[in-house]
Amino acid sequence: MGTKRLGRSAHKSHTISFLTLFKLEIELLGTSYYTRHTKTQYSVLSDQEAQDDMQEAIDFAIAQGGSGVIDTLPSWDAFFAKYVLSAQAAVGPEVMLGTRLISTSLFETETGRETLAQTIKNTLPFASPYIVLSVKGQLNFSSTLEERKLQYSEVTREIQAFRNITPMGSGAYFNKGDAYESNHEESFWVSDNYARLLEVKRN
Repeated sequence: MGTKRLGRSAHKSHTISFLTLFKLEIELLGTSYYTRHTKTQYSVLSDQEAQDDMQEAIDFAIAQGGSGVIDTLPSWDAFFAKYVLSAQAAVGPEVMLGTRLISTSLFETETGRETLAQTIKNTLPFASPYIVLSVKGQLNFSSTLEERKLQYSEVTREIQAFRNITPMGSGAYFNKGDAYESNHEESFWVSDNYARLLEVKRN
C-alpha cells in the first residue's frame, strides 16, 4: 500500500469510490497497486474539511501499512510539479488497448462482486494489475503482419471476458478502446447517438 497523496480538499463521493477500489484490490491481490501514487486535488474545502472528508480513506491506507498526506500548495502548477511529474508513465511505444466500463450494478451485490473478482483473477497469470490490467508483450520492429494481427486479436479475446459480465448499456472508453471493438456503435457512443453522429457527419 503506497502513500495516499492528496491535494488541498476533497469530496465525499471520491472518498467512497477510492475506498471501494482500495478494498477490492486488497481482497483480490492482497495489496493495492493502484494506491501507490494516488493523488487527489481539490480547492473548495479548508485543510480541516479536507482532512475530515478523507479520514476514512486515510485510516484504511494506514491500516494496510500505507500513509496519508494532506498537503496545501499555492497553485495547480505546484501540485502538478510536485506530485504528477514524478509519477508519469513512459510514452511513445505502440500500445494495443482494450477497455470495458464496469457497471456500478456489479458492485451492488455479493454475486456481482464475486463475478468481477473472478474475471480479474482469471487474467492475473498473464497480466499485471495496476490502474488498468496490463497484458505484457510487445511487437518488435521486425514483427510480421501475422504476428501483429495475433497481438491485436489477443487483446480483443481477453477483453471479451469483461464484455460478457457487463450488461447492455455498458460500454468502452473510446480514447483507449479496442481497435477491433465488435460492437463499436453501441460500446463507444450508444446506438441512437451513433446514428445521429453519422447523420451529422454525412450532412
